[in-house]
Amino acid sequence: MGLGSRTPFMTTPITASATALVKPSATDVWQVMRRFDDLSWTRGAVEEILIEGAGVGMIRRVRTAGSDEWIAERLVELDDDRMTFSYVIEGDGMPDIDNYRATATTTPTEEGTEIRWDLAATTDATHKAASTQLLEAMSSGMVHLFAAQFNTCGSLADEGN
Repeated sequence: MGLGSRTPFMTTPITASATALVKPSATDVWQVMRRFDDLSWTRGAVEEILIEGAGVGMIRRVRTAGSDEWIAERLVELDDDRMTFSYVIEGDGMPDIDNYRATATTTPTEEGTEIRWDLAATTDATHKAASTQLLEAMSSGMVHLFAAQFNTCGSLADEGN
């Protein structure tokens, strides 16, 4: 869900993070990750993608496999120096979740590159456990699907609040 469109009572913050370690350099990984318009790495999880615009402000409309619903994701930050981007989900894209924001980052390490996917959103107190579990599964799934295209060294940590 996006930007408080459902109910004014969705004020409980929830977060989740996942990381993976890959062998290629952070610069090489970032050159692939920064392409907000390319979800080929999702390996069938995304059925269809439509792109509107370019750069910060662009919208990526995504339809996942087995769904007739579209999710609109707007790129709100793209920082090549820090090797990070952030996007938000607009409209009613996720049941029981508002103010969804994802941030993906690549960081150089001695072993290669850490890929990190941080998710934050709000929900109401009655949906906190289920919504947190959903964010945890999403962050872990995204980071591991993305890392799988590289020589994966291993998983670092998955954490949720």
